Amino acid sequence: EQEVALDPELLGKVFENLLAAYNPETASTARQQTGSYYTPRPVVDFMVDEALTAALATRCQPTDGDMDFWRDRLRYLLDYADAFNDADELFEERECEDIVRAIAHLTVLDPAVGSGAFPMGVLHKLTLALRRLDQDNTRWEQVQKDLAMQRAASAFDTQDQQERKEELADISDTFERYRESDFGRKLYLIQNSIFGVDIQTIATQIAKLRFFISLAIEQEPDPDADNYGIKPLPNLETRFVAANTLLALHKQQMTLVSDSVTQLQQELNTNRERYFHATTRHKKLACKEKDKKLRDDLAAELKKIDMPTADADKIAHWDPYDQNASADWFDPTYMFGVSKGFDVVIGNPPYLKVEHLSHDIRTQLKENFGWLGDLYEHFISQGLAFVSDNGTFSYIANDSYVTFSTKVKSRELILQNQL
Repeated sequence: EQEVALDPELLGKVFENLLAAYNPETASTARQQTGSYYTPRPVVDFMVDEALTAALATRCQPTDGDMDFWRDRLRYLLDYADAFNDADELFEERECEDIVRAIAHLTVLDPAVGSGAFPMGVLHKLTLALRRLDQDNTRWEQVQKDLAMQRAASAFDTQDQQERKEELADISDTFERYRESDFGRKLYLIQNSIFGVDIQTIATQIAKLRFFISLAIEQEPDPDADNYGIKPLPNLETRFVAANTLLALHKQQMTLVSDSVTQLQQELNTNRERYFHATTRHKKLACKEKDKKLRDDLAAELKKIDMPTADADKIAHWDPYDQNASADWFDPTYMFGVSKGFDVVIGNPPYLKVEHLSHDIRTQLKENFGWLGDLYEHFISQGLAFVSDNGTFSYIANDSYVTFSTKVKSRELILQNQL
């Protein structure tokens, strides 16, 4: 019953049907207007396998130095078809430890998240790898405690330090309750590793719902425990945001740094981590109020160091907790606290030909990129900008992409970013 009722593919199909719904007021479908398409599960699995294999292979090394065999072992680790369930036997103790820690530090972004197919695929594959390498969650628990202690060490005040201690206790409670479950694996992967952006608010809402369900099905009620032993689900507003991926803030903002700006940004990130785990309305409201104050303070400091007023105001006015609003800009530093790029950027960008874009959109794209192409070409350019050093970039592209002379500009961008 659980398997049928909570089929993760179901919400993807709901989103696909919503995209295909005809709107008599515009005489078109949402798919025609946005260029969005649902990605089949086999395609998602293949791309996720290849992207994660490449990312992990560069972030931890085999003891024998054989990189080809190392990649083969990592692929086997991520393969659902491992009928013998012996993937863990291919790795030495040190290798297992290194892979678990590498997974804990991975950051993955889908810049056109849709209903969350790719982030969900990443969650399932990394959960599978952790389950095989660390069956009792001992390594995974220790890594999460190490990360929490690092955050505690950099806390700004006594209140923060106390909350970090409470976070450590919560980690212990989570793994005590779900020692042999995927709940702790999924919870901390969602907290630290997985991010998504989409211009459509309904897309981000469906993506969040898929992740809520994925966590909910890992919990087993305990009639004798408080709240039946069910842990409140996290708040995902700062993990999946509605925003225009292609329109960035003023390019000079990347060089604008001061001690005050750095501290405010860190406080903002800390507050949003606190909101992720907030379990009461009072705590959520407190986090939201502090978020607004920190955004206002940050915008004021950015203006002092000559950030354009319009950009600073965008940062101040962006409310991640407004589920009905979509920002007309995107910046991973201010929205996700990720300033050095993502280890994996993966997705299926929207497909709209340049002639089908409105005049305003064409003007914005030309100003932002300096050239104009089909929509997915700009997603390729922007996606490459989001990848960290030695990161992995994986997109679906039109079959004409590699042959048409009109695609030369974005093909050159890919060639320039190859290792």
